[in-house]
Amino acid sequence: MNSWDTVLEESAAEVLGSMCFAAPEYRGSGHLADAAGAAISFGGEVEGTLKLVLEQDLAKQLAADFLGTDSDEVTAEQTRLFTLELANVICGTALAGIAPGRHYHLGLPEPIAADGEYQCCFSVAGEAIDLGLALELRN
Repeated sequence: MNSWDTVLEESAAEVLGSMCFAAPEYRGSGHLADAAGAAISFGGEVEGTLKLVLEQDLAKQLAADFLGTDSDEVTAEQTRLFTLELANVICGTALAGIAPGRHYHLGLPEPIAADGEYQCCFSVAGEAIDLGLALELRN
């Protein structure tokens, strides 16, 4: 595991714990087949993109935990917006660890579908990988 993976792992654990009361278990790199998520680009002294993907059932449950309600009361739109915000918060947290003291700005998160291997994967709602992160730094 490289230092970026460590920062991603720690950032995901911190954010999921504080926002959703979840305790993700790190699983290394991997693929997610039936997943969607968000990508957020950032620029400035640090440029790149963070991608977050998670299985839809997990996204809905985490949105419910964040909103303090039952998952059957969470709408598809609330799940989508939560996923975008989760990517935003994980990205900001990770950048603070990767590039402390450097200036950057975050773009708006955009919805994506899972598209390959993710360098930092987790099990949140069981043993199987259900959340993945990929970080691309361009400078």
